[in-house]
Amino acid sequence: MILLLVGAGALVWLLYAVRGVLLPFGAALFLVYLTEPLIVRMEQRQAPRVVAILAVYAMLFGLVWVAVAYFWPIVAGEAERALANLPTRTAELRRLAERLVAMGRNRRLPAHVAAVLTVLAEETQRTVAQLGRRAVSLTLSLFSRMALLLLAPVISFYLSRDLPALRRGLLKLFPPSGRGEARQLLSQVNAVLGGYVRGQLVISSFVGLAVWLGLALLGIPYAALIGVIAGLFDVIPYFGPVIGAVPAVLLALGRSAWTAVTVVLLFVAIHQFEGLILVPRIMGSRVGLHPVVVIFVLLAGGHLFGLGGMLLGVPVAAVARVVLRFGLRRWLGGGEDGQGEQPPARGVVEEKKQPEPLPEDGSR
Repeated sequence: MILLLVGAGALVWLLYAVRGVLLPFGAALFLVYLTEPLIVRMEQRQAPRVVAILAVYAMLFGLVWVAVAYFWPIVAGEAERALANLPTRTAELRRLAERLVAMGRNRRLPAHVAAVLTVLAEETQRTVAQLGRRAVSLTLSLFSRMALLLLAPVISFYLSRDLPALRRGLLKLFPPSGRGEARQLLSQVNAVLGGYVRGQLVISSFVGLAVWLGLALLGIPYAALIGVIAGLFDVIPYFGPVIGAVPAVLLALGRSAWTAVTVVLLFVAIHQFEGLILVPRIMGSRVGLHPVVVIFVLLAGGHLFGLGGMLLGVPVAAVARVVLRFGLRRWLGGGEDGQGEQPPARGVVEEKKQPEPLPEDGSR
């Protein structure tokens, strides 16, 4: 146990030290878990693993090419117009903040309420003034990391090709008596990560398309761009939906307060449908983390590793939960469900108790 804890601490320190180059490896793991079910299905039909990997990657890149060819010009055009119109939008939001302050003064609000409105207006102006610089720096940062992302398909190909050998090599690290339990643990970790990755992809795609269509129907500009942003940030629990809604609400405020309220209701409806219908049906309880733990993981991951830490914090914590529960059950001597002794395996007949022989005289 001490060696495991020391090894885990050393691994965390190493990941923190090389956090600047982890992006392509995280993207490669995402591709591995996304494509592995299709690869296994093609292998079951007697296709060699390398051929199955190439076929699945060809289909995946075909879908990406279609998305880029048809949707990327729309998103890129809106992003270009948004950057060009950013000074105008900033001035509109600044005038809106000034109107709010003037409204509070005209209605002779209490002094402390007027002071709060003034501080909020000043903070809004300062934040809006920084949006342009942050947007430009974020765009440059994303383009600078695109070269690293190009390594992700290459890394994922080698990981997918050697995945069976990697599993066998990992199992060989355990003594023969414990390989059955190690195989069971790896199966649980694989189920958690695979279910999370594939389920989150479906849910984020739905959120992005729903936001896109909803904002387009409401006549909000840059609906496609905001839909992409909302879908990407939906991966981050709790904070992601708020971040995705901020640009739409700010643009709606430029029109009217009622439009902003309508946009807020749209986002609330989409994320309520996501939380009540999609997540239970698609992901179930695979993550199984308490909301307080999720918030702590997000804040800690963002503090240590930035945006990448927020994106990977929840699946890493889910895997750590599976490993800890598995280890505690085995350490405490519990069964598979932590309920102690397990029922006999299927096909095993319990030995029936034979009646005690009667004494020769027939008495009990």
